Amino acid sequence: MEIYKYLKYVLRGKASQGDFIFEQKNTGLLFNREKYEAIISDNNILELYDMISDGFKIQWYTDDSRAIGGQMEFPEMKHVLGSWQGILFEEEDLQRNPHLKYYKALDLISEQHTVGFLHGADFEANSLYCHISPYSDLYSLDLDFEGYMQMAFEAKIYYYWPKVLLDIQSNLESKETQDFKENMPKLFEDFSWDDFVKKYESLRLSKQ
Repeated sequence: MEIYKYLKYVLRGKASQGDFIFEQKNTGLLFNREKYEAIISDNNILELYDMISDGFKIQWYTDDSRAIGGQMEFPEMKHVLGSWQGILFEEEDLQRNPHLKYYKALDLISEQHTVGFLHGADFEANSLYCHISPYSDLYSLDLDFEGYMQMAFEAKIYYYWPKVLLDIQSNLESKETQDFKENMPKLFEDFSWDDFVKKYESLRLSKQ
């Protein structure tokens, strides 16, 4: 997976109506890959951190209001693998959904929306999951990490784009999907909703 190619594309991207405003930040910390190789089996996650830094954030928006834009934020790996109880969910949520105990937030889409993986002492799920605070539900994106990054490329990390994938799964159209479908063709001349759906369906783990 050519992660740098993806990042460069997002950072240099131009809207049909003009240039975007971009921000890129990283922790400046070197990633100790050897420390996590025995913990995380997905080499693509390790590659991402190894090539960039131990945590980074990318944002783009069309104007200073930031009403229309996108975000991808990967925390330091020690935070990813730590407990998210008290941050994304509370102890009582574990009673409703015990799987939250194993949820590790990898991409902080917003304060409420995150995408992560399930990781226990003796297992690691293949699919990434979406969690929306303050609820206890976890929703499978039906994508591994490589598929997730490919769809992030297709979505240009537009706000709440993983929620759009969940709507495609359930054949629903939430406010987030309506906003995505309205603005993406205006911002990116080569965007096609039908192609976006086809790409997602081609990458879904359940369709392999």
